[in-house]
Amino acid sequence: MKTKELLREWKSFLNESRIIPRSELVEVMSNVSEYDQSDIDRFKNAWEKNQFYSKYTHVFLNDLQKGEPLSHILSTISLHFNKVYQSAGPQTKSKIASGAYTCDDLRKELDERSSFNKSEVRQQCQYQNGRPVVGSYQDFDIVYSNSDWIVIEPKTIQGSIAWAHGKPDGSEEKDENRRVGWCTATTSGNNMFPNYAGNLHMFYFISGDYETNSSANRRLCLSYTVNDGNAVLEEKGGSTVDADNAFLQIEKINSIIDKSILDLIEDRVQNRKETSFTEIYSRASVGQIIRQVRQMKEQEINQETINNEISGYLKYTNSKEVIDYIISEYKDQEVYIEPLEDEGPIPCRIFERDDIEELDKKTNIVNQLISSYENHKGLGQVFATMIFVTTEEGKDIFDKSTKNKMMQIAKSTNASNITNAIVELVLVNHWYDFLDFDDIADLISINNDDISRAILQSGKTFPISEYPSHPRYKEVVKTIKTKIYPEADDHFKRKILQHHSYVFHTFENNTLKRYIKEILS
Repeated sequence: MKTKELLREWKSFLNESRIIPRSELVEVMSNVSEYDQSDIDRFKNAWEKNQFYSKYTHVFLNDLQKGEPLSHILSTISLHFNKVYQSAGPQTKSKIASGAYTCDDLRKELDERSSFNKSEVRQQCQYQNGRPVVGSYQDFDIVYSNSDWIVIEPKTIQGSIAWAHGKPDGSEEKDENRRVGWCTATTSGNNMFPNYAGNLHMFYFISGDYETNSSANRRLCLSYTVNDGNAVLEEKGGSTVDADNAFLQIEKINSIIDKSILDLIEDRVQNRKETSFTEIYSRASVGQIIRQVRQMKEQEINQETINNEISGYLKYTNSKEVIDYIISEYKDQEVYIEPLEDEGPIPCRIFERDDIEELDKKTNIVNQLISSYENHKGLGQVFATMIFVTTEEGKDIFDKSTKNKMMQIAKSTNASNITNAIVELVLVNHWYDFLDFDDIADLISINNDDISRAILQSGKTFPISEYPSHPRYKEVVKTIKTKIYPEADDHFKRKILQHHSYVFHTFENNTLKRYIKEILS
């Protein structure tokens, strides 16, 4: 191979394999209308917390450019890294690094690991002439069935997964190149059907000539909202798409789907007050949930998907009995919690409810969860979720009374199970919002490395030096100087010396100089 060709190939390799800086991805987001400043801030925060995101920079770029929902991108990448990447071979890692993958591809890989019998779900309906018969079934409704289109309205996660991969005759699409990577189709436990269907009326279209149709129009998803009694096609959030997960404009839909079919769907939707999904989940009893879970286990559906189903009930139920049951029986099970941008206990999803403030007034759910998790490893995630929805979403959940309970637990347990929550509170709040000087003194005395770093990382987060008259000021200074500083690593020592030199004012000048010379050398 000639030198120029070698150089060209090497340059191409370097370009494909380079890690795209976060700043470059932020710039992309700022130029995509689907993202606002809150999305950018959330992305930055998630990037800082999850170092492995740098392995997926090209995946981020591909999906951010398309305006895919940020929560779906973050959760899909997190799940893929934990369940696939760490055991993946060099070929998969190379595709991820080079930009050959999107989140759709990641979902397909996650889906391959499921043993869920989707064909069994599709056999709930009868078939005539190789087409499902129109009617209402347990997990889905067949809305329309003819030679041109099959239209399905999924009612559960099982129904969504089954028909997202089903052919017109009820068989399974096994060709990886023809399977969809919809986030409502995955069996990985990261299925977003409850998130979508709780607010939208979703319909899956399968072309009558599916077997010979090689275009992206062979399978579609159309989603509707209800506005003043009228069905309105949802055109945002990646919920109206083709088989390639590309957004479908109304003009294209009208060109490939007969108006009579669209009218049928609109007539079906327009008089609804809520989605069928929301209604089903809001009215479910404990007995119905138990039967549903039993059936899912008989179908060999994995625990992750079951957990996502349970979290759907928790998010939409109107029953205190159901809430109590889920907290009691599923406190050790985890799902992806959007505020945490990570997996956490299922009960934390209750804080994603729009009516959480009203619900807390009726049920005292905040205190119930704190009591339930008091001696549990998940307590920190419960507190962290409450802190997030209070500080970032403006929901009045984490107040000073709750803070005091957290501080009491921190002092009695040495903060071992709530360190992350305390760090979150320290970093996102000025102390006059929730924490006072006594709180700082208590936290400093715990001498937890993560908490100490959060408090002392700068001179601005908590301006300890501005409170020399406080009764506990000398106690705090002494603890920093005699306990925290000597045990700190060199980097942390530099930070303390840089931002908290007042701690060493009682030392002789030559001693202080020796300390500084020793650490900065």
